Amino acid sequence: MTENSSINSKKTSIPDFEYLNFNAEKESWNRYKLEDGSILKSKLVMINIIAKKGTEEKIKKAKTEKVNVNLELSLQPSNVIGVEASPESIGEPSTVICSPDALKESVVAADMDFETISEVWNQYLVGFPKIDDVVCLKIRNSLTRISRTSKFDKFGIPIYLVDFTTEMKVSINPRK
Repeated sequence: MTENSSINSKKTSIPDFEYLNFNAEKESWNRYKLEDGSILKSKLVMINIIAKKGTEEKIKKAKTEKVNVNLELSLQPSNVIGVEASPESIGEPSTVICSPDALKESVVAADMDFETISEVWNQYLVGFPKIDDVVCLKIRNSLTRISRTSKFDKFGIPIYLVDFTTEMKVSINPRK
């Protein structure tokens, strides 16, 4: 058996990164009142925060030299979404799971109006062993677009397509 050198000649390099330990200080629900009377609830939940290796040294340098620094953080969040359906919007329960394309094709109310009831900043504290400070990340997900489909879940709650935008603020604070 011979080895195929064309398959093994190129290796993909993976950039140096590290998973950062963090505490979720605040992860709250956002709430929106939809034009059909339903309430959309959403929560951004942080799964991982990843940084290029050497981030801790950059923070130390920024602190001692009083300069701004690009931290090059990558976030791996997940959105949790639920609906408190208005009685008028309840439909025939269904156990059919639709593909994203099927849901897009079944939109009956595109770009619905909504009112923000509450929208909060989540807060995460990231600690580094070699420095006396913590990096504070504040992240807010904001609803930008919502469309209702003709599909319903197993309780008869309408299925919506939602788009969010994410904002982030970063600060370096002394440990408490």
